[in-house]
Amino acid sequence: MLNNTVVNIDETGARVCGKNMTFRNYSDEQRVLYTVNPTKGKQAIEDDGVLPQFVGILVHDHNTVNYNYDMGNAECNVHLIRYLKANSDNTHHDWSDDMLEFLLAVKRSKEAALGFGLSGFEQTDMEKYRKRYDDIIKSGFEVLKTTQSRFYQKEEKKLLNRLKNYRDNHLLFALNFHVPFDNNLSERDLRMVKTKGKVSGSFRSLDGARYFANLMTIIKTAIKHNISPYSAVSSVFHGGICLI
Repeated sequence: MLNNTVVNIDETGARVCGKNMTFRNYSDEQRVLYTVNPTKGKQAIEDDGVLPQFVGILVHDHNTVNYNYDMGNAECNVHLIRYLKANSDNTHHDWSDDMLEFLLAVKRSKEAALGFGLSGFEQTDMEKYRKRYDDIIKSGFEVLKTTQSRFYQKEEKKLLNRLKNYRDNHLLFALNFHVPFDNNLSERDLRMVKTKGKVSGSFRSLDGARYFANLMTIIKTAIKHNISPYSAVSSVFHGGICLI
């Protein structure tokens, strides 16, 4: 996984020993690694030992702690679209709809380009995309003061600042065709943690949560390689299977 060009990451909370702790997963098309930590921030990531060694591109949902590491960062645009839709509903401003439609149009253009066997957009195309992106943000700041609700105005400004400051991260999927539009791969891999929480409520101990994370790392990785989860777990004790 450390040698990959792109890795997806996501996290979710879980109850362990009556306390809120954090499950995190690192995913690509062939592997998934689950970890659990008592804390959520940089120290937990350091304890995982993945990002301090990773030099590729990380796809995540605007978790700014990831920007502390010397690697590429791509923002999940599906999460961004949710915020854009909410802003349109709350403020009735057109700029957020324009940005949503723009991002989806670029995504469709990339899919078409991949279908023709292309490996990237022309530089002139990227310049047009950046200009269009900047123009939409500019129009957003122009109408910002007309937002009647002070709460929604604050949220809209926060969203505009995020878009402005992280433009290249939101558009990295267009600049680098290896980068996905979103981190849904990681979200899907993390879904079973939520299911576990709904079924059993919580973990009785931190060690138990970590055993669960290790076990699911083996099982989910085996599934991605079309290997029987039972055989994969058995191989830990008896040998015979190597998950690469």
